[in-house]
Amino acid sequence: MVCDYEYDENRMRLKINCLGCVFGSSIEDFEECMARTIDKILEVKKVNSIVLVKNREYEYGPEQTRLLVEIAEVIENLIREKIISKKNMGPEWCDKYYPERVSTVQHIVIDLARRDPIGAYVETVREIRHVNMRIKREFSEKKRQCLEIYRDSVLEVIRKKFEATKLIQMVKDRLAGYHIGDRSLYREIFMPSVRPNFMLTRFMITPPKDGRSIDRYKV
Repeated sequence: MVCDYEYDENRMRLKINCLGCVFGSSIEDFEECMARTIDKILEVKKVNSIVLVKNREYEYGPEQTRLLVEIAEVIENLIREKIISKKNMGPEWCDKYYPERVSTVQHIVIDLARRDPIGAYVETVREIRHVNMRIKREFSEKKRQCLEIYRDSVLEVIRKKFEATKLIQMVKDRLAGYHIGDRSLYREIFMPSVRPNFMLTRFMITPPKDGRSIDRYKV
């Protein structure tokens, strides 16, 4: 089945079948591929290496795998800590701002962090900057308090968790003008070892069970 996976518990090796997948088989090139890989890390938890299987096998070793495991842990921790809950957004008079802010945070934590974790960090920093500007312009004490709680109890928590990951530490000083969805930094970081998919080759050269040879050729 497309995007199904095998998990070797002893080797902590996650092997994902990408045959027939329209999204390719490269974490660094395809955001959907990265998202599905992180989803599977969230399922199995302990992963030491990742292999994406298509026409070839693309293996990401322990160091590269750890970068994704840390991002998966950030997502899991933020969800477990209920970062999107109303209590983190402030007292009751802040409830009317909740739908807009929860939408922003869900986009960062649940969607963008899986597809483009660097972009998720950038969006978090931009949102903090935006909130700080609104705080400076806000005359209402209650509205200002809501913004400060949203910034300190939600956005800053997310920012610090991202900054604790090695992936963000590697690129933090290179994010000026970063465009969400840009994969160039990922291509510098994730460089899998590539080898033939011997199982696919064997399948392609194995004759059908009831097949009949009708001709031969010599090289």
